[in-house]
Amino acid sequence: MSFDDFCGYDFDEFEAICKSWQGMTEGKMHDAWERMRISAAINIQPHVKGKMTPEKLLPLPWDNKRKSRDERPEITRAEDKKRFDELVSKLG
Repeated sequence: MSFDDFCGYDFDEFEAICKSWQGMTEGKMHDAWERMRISAAINIQPHVKGKMTPEKLLPLPWDNKRKSRDERPEITRAEDKKRFDELVSKLG
């Protein structure tokens, strides 16, 4: 980013750029670790009894976040409408 671009942004715009950059670099890191873990599982599979999954071989910190996101309870249409109406009443 050039100095002129940097000076042209307000705080909110710069914060959005930083969050986007962080998300991109974090995604690249996760991708590299996932590829390494899959490769390790493929290489070690012939030498172990039973099935060895990549997640079992090398648990990573973001695996728990992924599971908790997948295990969220389903929201019914009525509950969703109720939450929406509460939000609208709070906003006025």
